[in-house]
Parts: sequence; C-alpha cells; structure tokens
Amino acid sequence: MSNVTTVPSAFSRVRSQVCRPGAALALSGLLVLPISGGVAHAHLAHDNKITLTFEYQWIGPQEGYLKQVIARYEKLHPNIVIKGSNVTDTTKIITALSGGKPPDIVDFGLGQFVPELASKGALVDLGPYIKASHLNLNAYVPAGVGVTSFNGHVYGLPFANFNHGLIYNTELFKQAGISHPPTTLEELTADAYRLTKVDKNGKILQMGFIPDWPGGANGQAVNLVDFAWLFGGNWYNDKSRQVTADLPQNVKALEWETQFYKKYGAKNIDNFVKSAGAYLSNDVFASGKLAMAFDGEWWLDFAPPKFISKIGAVPFPAPRGLSKYTGTSFIDTNPQVIPANAAHKQEAFDFIKFETTDPGICVYFNQRVFNLPQLKDVPASAVSKDPRFKIFADIANTPNAHVFPRTSFAGEMDTDIQNAEAAVLHGQGTAASALHSLQTTLQNSSSGQ
Repeated sequence: MSNVTTVPSAFSRVRSQVCRPGAALALSGLLVLPISGGVAHAHLAHDNKITLTFEYQWIGPQEGYLKQVIARYEKLHPNIVIKGSNVTDTTKIITALSGGKPPDIVDFGLGQFVPELASKGALVDLGPYIKASHLNLNAYVPAGVGVTSFNGHVYGLPFANFNHGLIYNTELFKQAGISHPPTTLEELTADAYRLTKVDKNGKILQMGFIPDWPGGANGQAVNLVDFAWLFGGNWYNDKSRQVTADLPQNVKALEWETQFYKKYGAKNIDNFVKSAGAYLSNDVFASGKLAMAFDGEWWLDFAPPKFISKIGAVPFPAPRGLSKYTGTSFIDTNPQVIPANAAHKQEAFDFIKFETTDPGICVYFNQRVFNLPQLKDVPASAVSKDPRFKIFADIANTPNAHVFPRTSFAGEMDTDIQNAEAAVLHGQGTAASALHSLQTTLQNSSSGQ
C-alpha cells in the first residue's frame, strides 16, 4: 500500500510505503497471458458507455501502475469508462460510503475496514456475483480471502497481499561473528544482545532487535498481535465469539518483548529510534544501526539501493519446543470492495474480478509494488525468483499465515492491543495485568457487535 491518512482508533492501521523508483514497463507486453474468467466479452454488446467511479489509496508510481490496469480493462471493454481517483484520506471514503452517492469501487489499503463496514451494511455481499460468474475462490491465497470475508460472507476480492518475516543485516551479523540467522526465539534473543552496543552512559549505539519496531507506531502491524500467535496464543475465538486477549500464551509473548526494554531502558530505546530518520527513510534499520526487524517483503525494494544486497530474510523463529509456529505472520491485502449503494454493482464486480484474477496483472502489479501475489499460481517474475522474496510468498501459504480477527470492532481492537503493548514496554503495569484489563475492554466491545 501507499501512504494514506486514516481515521484514529477504529481505522488506524495502515502500512505505509515510499514510492518505488524506476520506470514502469509497458503493460501491454505483459498481458498477453490468458485472461482468467472469460471477462473480455462482458460488456461489448452494450451501446451506451457506463462510467464507474473508483477510489483507491495508491500514490506515486503505484498509482500509475494501477492506471495501466484500468486502461487495459477499458480497451477490452469499450463501453466501460473507469474514472479513478486517489483518496489517501480514509475518512473521506468512509463518509462517501455512508452518503447517498458512493463510488462504484473502493480499493482499501488494508483489510481491517472489511468487517467493520460489512457489519454496518455498507458493502455488497459478493456471494451471488461470485456464484453467477463461476469465480473459483480457490484460485486465491486462502488467507487473502479470509481478510475480505466476514461472518461467512465474502465482501471483497484480495489484491496485492503482504506479510512479515525476520529481516536482518547480513553485514552486522558477519562483523559480530554470527554465521547464520536465528532458528529459535531464544537464539534471536541471544543474537540481539550480542549485536547491541551501548556506551558507558547507557546510550545505545547499535541494537540487535527492538520487539515493537516498526510496529503500530509506524503504521505497521502491531508486533504483539503476531508474537502472541508465535507462542500459540490467539486474540479471538471465532466459534464462541469470545475475546481471548489474556491467554497465558499472549502474556508470555508480551513478557518476552518486555525483557529488551528492561535490559536497555525504555527511554534509551526511544532515543535510539529517534536518532535515525523516519520509517523507510534512513530509519534505524536502513541506516545500519538495527540488526534485525520483524517486517515485510517491501524492504527488498524500498530500502536504499546500496543496502538491499545486505538484507537477509527468513521465517520468524518460534520459541524452543514450538517450532511448528516458525514463520508465524499476519497476512493482509488491499481489498477491492463495492459499496452497498454503488450505482453499477455488476459492472464493478466484473472489473474487480478481472483485476484480481488475471495472472498477467498479478505479475505486473506485484513485482512493481513488491507485494505478494494474491493468486496461488502465477508466472515467474524477477521478483518471485529472488529467494528472499520467496520466503514471504511461502509463509503466506502456510497455516501460520494469520488473519486479524474479523470482528466489527477490528480497528479498535488493533489499536487497544498496540496501546497495551506500549504501556507495558514503558513500565506501566505487568503483561498479565495489562492484558487482563484489555480482555475486559475488548469483551465489552464484542458484546455490542
């Protein structure tokens, strides 16, 4: 996704990116592949042009790539005109959805919006359209469909997935005499201590790992959410519809995070992070000050060019004895949804089906924004052949690829978890007490859904 402005609290989680450098290749040369679903004939029999309004959250070169996709569709469907517009402020999209004249199609930057809006009746249930068009949802990476679903119904189609793994600075590992990336969480902790340098005044000069970085404070996934899954925990029981924030495994995960802050001091860690630039702009990792991070595949393109070759990537290691959870990560997508009051629902569905199922588009778009394919089977590309990128693609297709709970209060839940994590790391209460309080707060929210 791109940099977007979001509503606080309920709509607060957005993954930001910088614009990818480099010129786009001609889309026409890449879309000679078979077009899925037989969509090319959809509207050629109509005489009158239909204009679809499309609001999306891609900026810079990414917006240009999407416009190429739109142009390709318009060429195949001469009676369809798609009027696209970049709307980085999510509040404006939400307002339009609740108003009398919403756009026909919305491309959101993350999946949190789907359950919240679906629960309010603001999105079209795509089930009937999927059935009528014979769209096989098994063509998509399963977790991507999970992101766009709510209460057993599909409200969007996945486009350009993304997730997390362990990225590390191979040069710092070499300098420290560490021959391989960690294979257990205990090894990661030991390596992190070995890779940390502190002066006599306690000032951190280099750090091995920061448990909540980049995290929610930088518009990324809240690390504690994933670390709880890594320990075998969970946040919500779909069957009983009960919040499970204070599970013992969740508490252990937060206690593991806390040890870094206790060892080096919260203020010292905060100052260390502030000593570098903004996220993805000469930050602590890109500037060579941080050895390891829990972050996404986009680093393999958006990092400073001279630094990219020094980045290693592996599945994030699980605690000793819990190796089955190695590679645990959230997975998210850019859901393509249709507002409930859209004027041209069928035509809008025809476009998002084309956009998300054509293998040529999947290769073209994702290799330029360095996101993961939403389709299981796509032709190889220069990106997919990078063994580091393949790490993330493989993680996305495992049972350890988790979808954030599909609840009507998903955004609020995510924000509350982030706040609890930050409070405990900065010495405000214990992990057990904070997650117990969080359990009560979220259960109250759950009772109102």
